[in-house]
Amino acid sequence: MNNRWWIIVAAVVMAAAIAVAVALRPGAGPQPPSLDNSPEVYLNANASLTPDRLIDVDAFVDEDYIASQGGQLLMAKVMTFAELCRMQEEDVADHPAVSPDRLVLAVQVYWPGGFADPDFGRIENCTATAAYDAETGNYLGSWYKAGE
Repeated sequence: MNNRWWIIVAAVVMAAAIAVAVALRPGAGPQPPSLDNSPEVYLNANASLTPDRLIDVDAFVDEDYIASQGGQLLMAKVMTFAELCRMQEEDVADHPAVSPDRLVLAVQVYWPGGFADPDFGRIENCTATAAYDAETGNYLGSWYKAGE
């Protein structure tokens, strides 16, 4: 009986050792999720689109409304997202979800009396630049600069 007990103990220890060795081998067991440092671009390049496939800038931007709110339209221009980022002194790589060759409508308005943004509060003597997707008209984001 004494030998049988030692054989059972030895078998259990060997089975445990094999299980641990298998569990510790590279690639075994659950793996942590991989980090995706390059998210998929969801606004693909469309710089080859003809003007008839883009939003109508004159119909989209209401200069009279901007003026009635105290703003001065400085620019409303279709450009690539890379051009807009350069204009704003921003690295296009900071926006990986938008292709650098995506066409956007950049609308720049000067607000001499200040501009109230819901996220940033009131910005005095502000130049606001808003980006809209030139194909769909969807709002993409804004940049604000306070004047001197």
